Amino acid sequence: MQYTAIQEQFNSVIEYSQGYSGVNTDELFEKWLDAKRDFIEVMGGKLIYEYPETVYFELGPKEKSLRVDDFISMVENRWDNYDLSLFIEAQKEGFFSNQVVESYNYNGQIIPKGMKLLKAFKFFESNTKVLNDIQSAASMIIQEDKVEGKLCLSVHPLDFLSSSENTHNWRSCHALDGDYRGGNLSYMVDKSTIMCYLKSAKNEKLPNFPKEVPWNSKKWRVLLFFSNDWNMIFAGRQYPFYTESGLNFVKDKILSGKFKLGDWSEWTNKKIRGFEANGLHYCHMKYPYIPIGNKLKPLDEIVVDKPNSLQFDDLLYSSCYDCFYSVRTVNTFFDKEPCTTDRTKVEIGGAVPCCKCGQNTVELSETFLCNDCELEYGNADSDIFSTCPCCGNRFIFDDGFFVSGAEETICPHCAEENATRCEICGDLVYKDDIVYDKDSDAYVCKWCKEDSDIRKRRFF
Repeated sequence: MQYTAIQEQFNSVIEYSQGYSGVNTDELFEKWLDAKRDFIEVMGGKLIYEYPETVYFELGPKEKSLRVDDFISMVENRWDNYDLSLFIEAQKEGFFSNQVVESYNYNGQIIPKGMKLLKAFKFFESNTKVLNDIQSAASMIIQEDKVEGKLCLSVHPLDFLSSSENTHNWRSCHALDGDYRGGNLSYMVDKSTIMCYLKSAKNEKLPNFPKEVPWNSKKWRVLLFFSNDWNMIFAGRQYPFYTESGLNFVKDKILSGKFKLGDWSEWTNKKIRGFEANGLHYCHMKYPYIPIGNKLKPLDEIVVDKPNSLQFDDLLYSSCYDCFYSVRTVNTFFDKEPCTTDRTKVEIGGAVPCCKCGQNTVELSETFLCNDCELEYGNADSDIFSTCPCCGNRFIFDDGFFVSGAEETICPHCAEENATRCEICGDLVYKDDIVYDKDSDAYVCKWCKEDSDIRKRRFF
């Protein structure tokens, strides 16, 4: 199967978003195709499986609460209406049903239980135009308690590049200008990761995509990570919201249904994080444990980042996401049992070949280039690189030379051309700061010269 056209589009996205030309992704595409063969086979030879019917996902309680909180802040900050914000806070449980859930006394006026919430806003805002603006903003949020679109599972290269590129006002660190943009390529070359998303009806111009490559805009997405034996799945952090119904739909309708991958347990984020010791105190474990086969194993032994991976692993390192997982099950005489064994492992990511030279390995997460090519062609904002104050060229910081007095680090070329060592203290200084000292018969920095002059005056 030929993917030349896809590779050409892929290369043009990298050139457009990263600002350099002459992209070479031949080795990357070879690694991608080899890694994703099993997924492509399951999806009937396609790179994208699209569920035939429109899918509706409900927002989870946490996401709904966050959206109401954001609206309350907006009422305070944009419309300067603290009284209304207090009212909405008190009626939070009825926001998405547009109902006043508890009678409310405002300046002697009773707002009755059961009244339409948005209609009750008139008690707090007399300006008709402002009231309309507030009600419209609230109405838009209420209407978004459900999101609809076409549900897709994909290993398409452009879906990995667009994992955080969309027109729906959300992003993550894996955006094409994000600190972990290289992680998209690591996901491309592993055998565990598949992209799952809810898309808009039509392809669009995405923020860091050229207009010549319109692509789907993801209303919602989650990365699914399959174990080496396909008996276990981990779900990454969902963007821009969490939905339990979304994960269940993928598990029941697609994995078990369309793909016929067997039965799966309910999604859970339960883990063993500690134990009570002798009834005296609670001992926290360094890493959470989960059951695998007939053993309890720490999470970081089950989920493993492959060497030289570039992604940010939400499963292991997120401070705001407690990862969910599901296991494939088999029916026994008494009950369902998990198919996992103590050898079950999820290996995420992998080494990525440079998208310029096509040979060296990418070492930094914020670029698609190896260090040599990044130095020459890139613009990654990394601490390992610096810009020489003398010539303006980039260089690897550890290869630079610190110039005493100027308190700055310069590139090796400028160090050789513009600086020299003081023959007394040995510090590297600019040549303009070197003077000849007759007493020591040496070329010294001006600070050593000053010390010498002070000693001479004291002697005489």
